[in-house]
Amino acid sequence: MCISLERDVEEAIEYLSLKDKIREEAIKASREILRYSTEATRLVHAGLYEEALSNIKKASEVYSRTTAQLAEHPDIMYSGILLGSVVEFVEAYVTYYVIREGRIPSRREIGVDPVSYLLGLGDVVGELKRHVLDLLLKNRVEEAERIAAVMNDIYNNLRQVNFPDALLPGFRHKVDTARRLVESVLELIIYSKNTQIIARRVAG
Repeated sequence: MCISLERDVEEAIEYLSLKDKIREEAIKASREILRYSTEATRLVHAGLYEEALSNIKKASEVYSRTTAQLAEHPDIMYSGILLGSVVEFVEAYVTYYVIREGRIPSRREIGVDPVSYLLGLGDVVGELKRHVLDLLLKNRVEEAERIAAVMNDIYNNLRQVNFPDALLPGFRHKVDTARRLVESVLELIIYSKNTQIIARRVAG
């Protein structure tokens, strides 16, 4: 038997065993990030902001720890294992700060890669529409207008980005959806303002 072949196969098994272990750890971390992020978004809409921020911080800690562990394994880092959960993390992070502070956090503040940031921003528009609807139901039209302006700002920036799905998977669909959401929200706000005007005239 060829000794060098046996050694090479053994080294390959050892190498792949390590990769498999790291991959499984990355999958577990991805699930944690996803769980914390989706819960954070739910808590934001429920008005439970301290709890939401706590979940965002937990997701951030898991993400930072995982990316540090994967620094020497870029093949796993960029395999797509983390993408979906990190997009959810961006969505939760940005939604929280838009609603609480009226600002859009930068990519560097969140600490994520450009692809995850853009894809996450695309999903934020839908979460902000949900918040606008809640505000309009409470007749808080001015606040709804401020959130709608942020939605429009996000859309106008995202529509400048034009790359194939191989680089930004599903991005064009997100932008098209964002456009429709912004248009529908602006129509709802106009309707709400007109309704208020009519109600005041009737009351007066």
